[in-house]
Amino acid sequence: MTDQSESLTLEYLRAMRGDIAGIKGKREELFTRMGSVEGHLARIDTHPAQRGGDVLHQNARVDALEMRIDRIEQRLQLQF
Repeated sequence: MTDQSESLTLEYLRAMRGDIAGIKGKREELFTRMGSVEGHLARIDTHPAQRGGDVLHQNARVDALEMRIDRIEQRLQLQF
């Protein structure tokens, strides 16, 4: 290998090392942010005002009840 090609290879390797270091830093930042999101979700999930279940579960139950009422109204021909 010539000196010029070795120098070029080293330059690319240094650039790659810098890119990898940047990626590792971003990964650590994402892990930190994800942990924060999980902590917030855990606090929401265990909030005392939501003892009967979390908001998503309550919304799913309301949706199921709405579908049942629609079926009852349709069967009794009460829909307008």
